[in-house]
Amino acid sequence: MCYNNGENYVSEVSKNHKELVSVIWYLAAMVLPALLVYIFTRVTYNHFVGLALGVALISASAYAGYTDTWPIIILDACSLTFGLWVSIRYIKHMSPHQSA
Repeated sequence: MCYNNGENYVSEVSKNHKELVSVIWYLAAMVLPALLVYIFTRVTYNHFVGLALGVALISASAYAGYTDTWPIIILDACSLTFGLWVSIRYIKHMSPHQSA
């Protein structure tokens, strides 16, 4: 690409940067809520407490303005559901191995 002035180059870099940030937000929405639920479940040994803490953190971030589009909200909800599923499997797996 041949640029006559620096302004076009800056706008092109800015556009690529915005696309990259958007992809990172979508990837984070797919992974982080499930990871939060799983980590909180491992700490508390209760998948309902882990889900409640995960939902509370996602709600706080939405209230702060970090979640502003419906696709991100839907991905967060799906990720929370997947995290709950993984946490339930973890709790069931750990139950026979725990004593008292």
